[in-house]
Amino acid sequence: MARIKTPVFDIGDTLLPDDRLMNEAVKDVLVEQGYPEKDIPRFPIYEYNIFKLQEVHDFLMSNNLKADPEDIVEAYRRKARRFIAGSEIPETLMRCNSQLGTIGFISDNSVEEKEFMIDVFRNHYINYEGYVVSEEVGAEKPSRDIFQAFLNIRDERAEEFTYFGNNARVDQGCRKVGMEFVWVKQFNTFGSDWNGKQIEELSFENIEDAVREEMTQE
Repeated sequence: MARIKTPVFDIGDTLLPDDRLMNEAVKDVLVEQGYPEKDIPRFPIYEYNIFKLQEVHDFLMSNNLKADPEDIVEAYRRKARRFIAGSEIPETLMRCNSQLGTIGFISDNSVEEKEFMIDVFRNHYINYEGYVVSEEVGAEKPSRDIFQAFLNIRDERAEEFTYFGNNARVDQGCRKVGMEFVWVKQFNTFGSDWNGKQIEELSFENIEDAVREEMTQE
């Protein structure tokens, strides 16, 4: 006998390769400005939020680079939309909704990122219940508060959910409230490690296997 837990997802580097896409966006804009590719520094996504124009401006200024921050933000948005449209993400999430329970999202990010992703999901007819970002909660992973905020929306027991994330150091914080954690290794894992459940690719088949919990009959 098996019980199915509902999947809940991180966004960046779990659903899509944010670290790569953000750095490509920065590089594309700066190359257009005439900077040699080899001289363009990496955009540290944990230090600067690409959805915040002021933070993109601060990154440019700290590296003595001149460009319009809005061009970089829009370059990333285009790349993210194209990546999702050309991937199996929409179909995978819709199959999760129809077969595994209504999905949700928990992300260390901004309200601007949430609004952008909601628009992307809407365009691909992806339903969800509960989308929590750290900026609106006032707490980041691994704090239990961000996961509890999601549970407050769903009004279901934590044991009914499995959280999929790429950064095991912080994403396993979901266990503080009783969620199960699955480490997604498809994109950047930022040097984290996890000895528990893990998957190499966020396919529906892998998700289904990960949320299926065999129960012994007494």
